[in-house]
Amino acid sequence: MTSNSLLLRSLRSVFTTANSRSQRPRNGFSNSLSSTIEVVEERCLLSVANAWIAQGPAPSQAGQVENIANGEVIGAIHTVVTHPANANIVYIGGSNGGIWKSTNATAAAPTWTPLTDSLPSLSIGAMQLDPTDTTSETLVAGVGRYSSFTREGGARTGIYKTTDGGTNWTVLNGGGTLVGKNISGVAARGNTIVVSVNSADNFDLANIGIFRSTNGGATFTRMSVGNGSGATGLPEGASYDLASDPANNAILYTSIVFNNTASNNGIYKSVDTGATWTKVSDAAIDALISNNTSNLEITVGTSDNVYAAIINNGNPEGIFRSGNGGVTWTQMDTPQTNENGTDVGLNPRGRKGPGPGSSPEEIAGGQGSIHFSIVADPANANIVYVGGDRQPSAFGDTGSFPNSIGADDYAGRLFRGDAAAAAGSQWVHL
Repeated sequence: MTSNSLLLRSLRSVFTTANSRSQRPRNGFSNSLSSTIEVVEERCLLSVANAWIAQGPAPSQAGQVENIANGEVIGAIHTVVTHPANANIVYIGGSNGGIWKSTNATAAAPTWTPLTDSLPSLSIGAMQLDPTDTTSETLVAGVGRYSSFTREGGARTGIYKTTDGGTNWTVLNGGGTLVGKNISGVAARGNTIVVSVNSADNFDLANIGIFRSTNGGATFTRMSVGNGSGATGLPEGASYDLASDPANNAILYTSIVFNNTASNNGIYKSVDTGATWTKVSDAAIDALISNNTSNLEITVGTSDNVYAAIINNGNPEGIFRSGNGGVTWTQMDTPQTNENGTDVGLNPRGRKGPGPGSSPEEIAGGQGSIHFSIVADPANANIVYVGGDRQPSAFGDTGSFPNSIGADDYAGRLFRGDAAAAAGSQWVHL
C-alpha cells in the first residue's frame, strides 16, 4: 500500500468516526460530508504528489545572546570539525539537528547546508575527519544524545561515514553492535574506526566503553573488558571521550568511569590506534573520579601536551595538564570569576527572583555533563580553552546583570588557561 493510500484511509477514518458519533444525519448533511471527503482527497493527492519547498533554515530571535543582531539563535551545536587546510570548510553536528557544512565559513555571512536530514537520527555526539585521507573528504560521525534536561533525541543508530565531503553517507553499526549506544567520541583511521561509548539504551558495563573496528565499520569489537587484565589492557566502564594526538595518528586517549573497582577508573592511552591501552592518570586524578563523575573530557595539543577535566555533579572538579604524554600531571586552577565576593565557576547553578507560585525561579546550570568543552591551542602548548553553560548574574548569582565581566545575559562561559602562569592567575575570562 502506498503512502498516499494510507493517508487517504486515515482521513476517511477520521470523517467516518466523527459522523458515527453524532445522530443519524439528514441526506443533505450526508451529501455534504461526502463532498468534503472528495475535496480533501483531491487536495491530499495534490500536496503529496508535488515537491515541497524548504522554508528554512532560519534562526529564532530574542535569544539569550549578546552582540548579535535581534538576538538570533539556532539549535544547540554539540561538535565542530574544521578542515585542516581550508579555513572556509567547517562541519557542525547538532544535538538534534544533524550535520551541516559551510564552504565559506570565514565570510561575513557564511552559509550552511544540511547533509544528513535523510539519515535515521539527527542526534550527533562526535565527529572527526580521517587524518589518513589526504583529500580530507572522509568524515565519521557518531550518534549520541546530548540535549539539555532529559537528553531526548533520535535513535542511537551507530555511526555515519562519508568519503566525499558529505555528499553521500553510509550508516554503519557493526552488524548491530553499536545500535542503542551513546557515542561520545570517534577516531577514524582508514579501515580502523574507534568509538567511545558513555551510555546505552540498556545501560550495562557490557554495552559501554571503547569499541574498535578494523574492517571499515562492518564489525566492532569491545575493547573494554572486565578489570583490564585481558589482552587490551582496558577495563570496562563508561568512556566519556576519545582524544587523538594531532602529531601521531596511532596515539589515542580515553577515560574510564564506573568500573566496579575504583582503582581501574582513570585516563588510558593507546599507541597502536586503540588495540591496547595503558593507564596514565596519577593518584590525584584518580582521587577525584567517583560515582558523582558525569564527564571526563580530554584534549591533546602540541608537543605531547594533554589536558583533562573531571566533571562531578555537573561542575568541574579538577583540570590537569601533562607535558609529556601522560607520564606526569599537574593540576591547574579551576576557572572562575568573583561575583560580589562569591567565586563562581563554569557551570553555576542558581535561582533568581520569585517564579510561579512565589517560588524562586531555577536558572539552568550545573550541566557540565553535556555543556562542557575543552580544547588545546594548536600552536601554544601551554594554552587551553574551556567553555561552560551560562553566565552568573552579579550578586552571588541571585542578583542582576551586568556581572563582573560585563555580561548582560545568560550566555555561555568561556575561559583561556595558561599552564605556564603562576597558580591563582592561570585563567582569563573571554
